[in-house]
Amino acid sequence: MRSLDMNRLLWSVPPVLCLGLLACRGSMQEKWIIPAGFVGWVRLDYSIKGAPPLPIEDGHYVIRLKRSARLATSSANDPSVDDNEYCSEDSTGLHKLTHSWPPNQGYAVQNAYAQGYLLPSRSPIPASPTIQYECVFVGTRSDFVSNSQNCSAWRPGETTPPEFPKRRPQSDSQPPGGISLRR
Repeated sequence: MRSLDMNRLLWSVPPVLCLGLLACRGSMQEKWIIPAGFVGWVRLDYSIKGAPPLPIEDGHYVIRLKRSARLATSSANDPSVDDNEYCSEDSTGLHKLTHSWPPNQGYAVQNAYAQGYLLPSRSPIPASPTIQYECVFVGTRSDFVSNSQNCSAWRPGETTPPEFPKRRPQSDSQPPGGISLRR
């Protein structure tokens, strides 16, 4: 009977080990510190050769916005924007910013996303994504809705993200695709 229990134990270890490896994706929670009153997009580019590594405080990568809203780091990270901590900083210290759904109408993180790619893997363990950059919009809901900048198209050296391309107005009788809906 003991050999049967030992056999079960040995066969249960690999699945538990695999699940543990899947859960550990080499990411670290981030703490974003943004000057109080800042409104607009903030972008962090990861794995940039020659850029400084992100400092680590209390087990978090710290992203401290100073003069520019565009930052670069040599650090690689696979952050979950939902798990990151966002704060504004003024002369009295740090103040937590909300990031939730439904959106907060007041001053808060209105949008946050990361973009990257997945490299193919021959390993039985799925490849983890390689995050290229993270974009965060800070301001009121009204600021976000009226903002027309494209953080994903922000090129190195530009001080602000470019505007989204202007759309040509559609005529009432001709919807996109050229199919008329009138009868």
